[in-house]
Amino acid sequence: MDEQSVDIERILLALLAADSERRQAAFRVLQNEPMTEPVSAQKGPLLMRMGEAAQYVGLSRTTLWRLIKEGRLDTVELRRGSTRLRKADLDRLCASRMSRGHPTD
Repeated sequence: MDEQSVDIERILLALLAADSERRQAAFRVLQNEPMTEPVSAQKGPLLMRMGEAAQYVGLSRTTLWRLIKEGRLDTVELRRGSTRLRKADLDRLCASRMSRGHPTD
């Protein structure tokens, strides 16, 4: 199987695993339709605790801390010892992993 076939297979698997709202959004992107929902209107929290973030991206908390230490993820410290991650940064991390062929496990 060539590399392009593997990428297409991963994309299809990700689409099948996605909820209907995300599948519809992906279809709109493939049809070159403009986004109808502004970024500020996206659902869910803008900041996530480490445990929530780990579950959201399918990685361990240890891996997230390693990515932070490597400078690949930024943190927001609300108060001393209260670290949060931006959902937008986590979404970019997931997109980057998917494009490199490393879907979140």
